[in-house]
Amino acid sequence: MWLPPARWPGLVGLKPSTSIGNIFQELEIQDSFEIKDKVRVPLPRIREPIISLKVLEQIFHILSYIQHKEIQKEINSHLRLIFVFTRLLRKYPVLKTYIGKDNTACKHPPLTHQTMTTPSCGEKSVDCKSSLAALAPLQAVLFDVDGTLCDSDPLHYHAFREMLQGIGFNGGVPITEEFYMENISGKHNDDIAVLLFPDDVQRGLKSTDDKEVIFRRLAEEQLKAVNGLYKVKKWIEDRGLKRAAVTNAPKPNAELMISKLGLSDFFDAVILGSDCDRAKPYPDPFLKALEVLHVTKDHTFVFEDSFSGIKAGVAAGMPVVGITTRSPEHTLIKARPALLVKDYDDPKLWAALEEIDKK
Repeated sequence: MWLPPARWPGLVGLKPSTSIGNIFQELEIQDSFEIKDKVRVPLPRIREPIISLKVLEQIFHILSYIQHKEIQKEINSHLRLIFVFTRLLRKYPVLKTYIGKDNTACKHPPLTHQTMTTPSCGEKSVDCKSSLAALAPLQAVLFDVDGTLCDSDPLHYHAFREMLQGIGFNGGVPITEEFYMENISGKHNDDIAVLLFPDDVQRGLKSTDDKEVIFRRLAEEQLKAVNGLYKVKKWIEDRGLKRAAVTNAPKPNAELMISKLGLSDFFDAVILGSDCDRAKPYPDPFLKALEVLHVTKDHTFVFEDSFSGIKAGVAAGMPVVGITTRSPEHTLIKARPALLVKDYDDPKLWAALEEIDKK
């Protein structure tokens, strides 16, 4: 059921505070802002509010499920500005340093073209061996499962396509692989259920459960490890490093994939998104893995293959090695990985691991 913006979680009670007009002026924000290339929403000329990053993140998450026509009808001036500011925070992380813990503006030197455009390690270069070498002495390595240990995305796509076509989703027209990659891949099933069935979430949850049954049937027959996985496994074992699998997959899926790959005895822990307050793209699962393994983020790195997974690892404060199993580099690099590699045989990965050994 559609709720007006005033009743959305995280919006109640928000009040304008310190102006950030100088920041918007420095960014040369135009009179309109494009949402998903289709809807243009005019920016209000009002006193801009500063609110907490946590609230901004909640609002952005909610906005991702709203249909364009609903945005056009319901979005108000306050919410428009919050959405624009959220996008700016994602594009220009330096803006976060201008917001204090009390949700007021911090005193910093004026923003300049140089401070706005200075790239992070993952934005311009994906050959950042030094960021991994700085982890020495290395304590642990964390792995995603789907798409990272095994190339499972094609199986998930076929399972979703079969399930959705069977229940008449989209008028019985099969979903495309592009639709799957953009809307489903890497997301938790709870979020997928809301996305696909916003008016009947319970039906969505039941449908995703049915899809997992199809996936496990396919995985039993077709699951394959990502190239070079067992070479990295040996490198980790030879150095006595701790390791955990950190996944948004349902428990039966995670157990099946890890077992089929012969890794049941390899991992010290398996952390599920459903066991945390928030699944990826939030950092909670990775933070829980650090806690369970009794290691620190300063001596741990992550292997991930999806935008949301890389984002979660980075948010947890760890360097992330992104594997381009299915997602293109230009998509993954936006999540700011420390390194992007084709698979575990990639020479760039081994050059980075050698740098760790030298320390």
